[in-house]
Amino acid sequence: MRYVVLPGVKGIEETLQTLKNGLCVVRMRYPMRVETGRDFTEVWNKDYTKKSRNMVRKAEKKGVTIQEIDPFGRLNEVLAIHKSSPTRQGRPVDPEYLDPSKVRLYFSYFVKNGYLTKTYGAFYDGKLIGYLHVFKHENIMHVGRLMSDMKHFDMAPNDVLITTMISDCCNSHDVDFAQYYYIEATKRPFLKGLRQERGLGVDHFKFEHGFKPYKEIVIVIPETLAEKVFIIMEKMTASLGWFGSAIYSLALGLLRRSPIPRLKSVTSMSIGHYYTYFLGGPSSFFKTVDLATQV
Repeated sequence: MRYVVLPGVKGIEETLQTLKNGLCVVRMRYPMRVETGRDFTEVWNKDYTKKSRNMVRKAEKKGVTIQEIDPFGRLNEVLAIHKSSPTRQGRPVDPEYLDPSKVRLYFSYFVKNGYLTKTYGAFYDGKLIGYLHVFKHENIMHVGRLMSDMKHFDMAPNDVLITTMISDCCNSHDVDFAQYYYIEATKRPFLKGLRQERGLGVDHFKFEHGFKPYKEIVIVIPETLAEKVFIIMEKMTASLGWFGSAIYSLALGLLRRSPIPRLKSVTSMSIGHYYTYFLGGPSSFFKTVDLATQV
């Protein structure tokens, strides 16, 4: 079940404080969205930068084409894209991107949970050089993964992939927003100088293609024993800093070896945590309450 609380509701501050004091987690996040309930020409002319428009034209001129693909049927090609560089955004590639079973599990998650999902493929000379996986939750189309072969990165496959997604959302009658994760600069005072944050890697890419930050409050309400243990551990980590993090890691290790299934399941909370906070989709582990307004 998912509840929506409108901004400006009387007493919302007191309600949030009460929830913070209880066995709940209240988080602030800034989803990056493009309003798609309008003609794509308006998005292209008003929200895209000149540089991003030129990158899309460059890709098309070089012969990059986009078509929908079946990721399960092209798993080896998807893995080859993941392995095309040992680092992404200055960090080592997550091992889950290199494990065929984990990659298959990622795509299966959305099918299993009934999402409307689609995967776009970028092709050059018949070869898959990039892909964009998206899924729909309510009236928002979310970016799941956007990856490209680093050997063909200069051909701007990411630019044309994200543009195709936004264009399709604008042509749809039941998608009001396209969302690309959250702003990575949430730990910085970016609201005081948003322009200064546009050079922060993937954030810069989002701004260049019309994505804007929205302010959102998420309230996580645990119900099962495993969820409650997970929340208690999170609160302890937040209050004790690095010492809490050390205890958290130790506790997870002990729980992973627990003979009690309900406690052992706490270690799988990270999956629900990931989709709740980073993809913005519903989680099978938590109820969420959202309060969203454009920044």
